Amino acid sequence: MQLYLLRSGDIKGLIGFIILAAIICGQIYLSRKQNKYLGFILPLVFFLFAASSSLGVAAFGGKESITTSSVVTEEGKTVSQETVTKTDTSNSELNPQFGIFIFLYANLFTFILIIIYLDQRRRIKQLKEIGNLS
Repeated sequence: MQLYLLRSGDIKGLIGFIILAAIICGQIYLSRKQNKYLGFILPLVFFLFAASSSLGVAAFGGKESITTSSVVTEEGKTVSQETVTKTDTSNSELNPQFGIFIFLYANLFTFILIIIYLDQRRRIKQLKEIGNLS
């Protein structure tokens, strides 16, 4: 009988899946509430996170490289020297299509949550119409 041990990557993936499932279940729960604005809480949180990350890419788009060189002296001591080289790319030099792509990619989960919201509100509306017909 072989014992299967979970590796660190497996556990991280399982935790990520559980968090994703909890967010989706939370969105469904909030979207089904009578107050229609509760369903916009999670999409708003994810939109603000995506907007801040997109602005961070635009503001800090520069590349930085660190070069470390080590020299061993005759006495056996190691002397190291670090050189930091920063390539400055201002906002005007960034590709506008790249900024749009980052914004849309970061908002992908926001779009999914809004689709869940719209679907749940449509179902509530259908159930109300069925109740009125009876």
